[in-house]
Amino acid sequence: MIDISGINYFLPIFSFLFAFVVVYAILNKTQILGDNAFTQASTAFIIAIIFVSLASARSYIEAVTPWFVALIFIIFFVILIAAFVLAKDSGKILRPGLAWVFIALFALIFVFIFYNHFSIASNSDFIKIKDWVYDEKVSGSVFLLVIALIAGFAIARKVKKD
Repeated sequence: MIDISGINYFLPIFSFLFAFVVVYAILNKTQILGDNAFTQASTAFIIAIIFVSLASARSYIEAVTPWFVALIFIIFFVILIAAFVLAKDSGKILRPGLAWVFIALFALIFVFIFYNHFSIASNSDFIKIKDWVYDEKVSGSVFLLVIALIAGFAIARKVKKD
């Protein structure tokens, strides 16, 4: 059996690189700071340094990264399998709707790990809000609202096609 526990020494470096790459990609894509690559890289570098220096933020990134990688592999294999099954109609796989599903999965993973990592569940105000959301009347109303929105979207889409 191979012992890979020595990789823990490199986790701060991996956390820095992950934070740097994600922040740089976001800054580059959104062009918030303009199109100067040096400004984007230096800002991403500073944010990544801050991320690594805060132990709780670094441990959060260390907890999120494996799930992020696992979801990327799942996306890759789902698209690969679907491309083999739908060889002629492979364009049907890569639709914007599928991208939003995976973005929602990413967001759920980040929120779930954030919720567990920073012990938000023990906060008394959060417990009150959670009890209110899980109340039968509130959750039933939200469920009914979601069903109505889905039905309205489906009807509007059907009418638009006709």
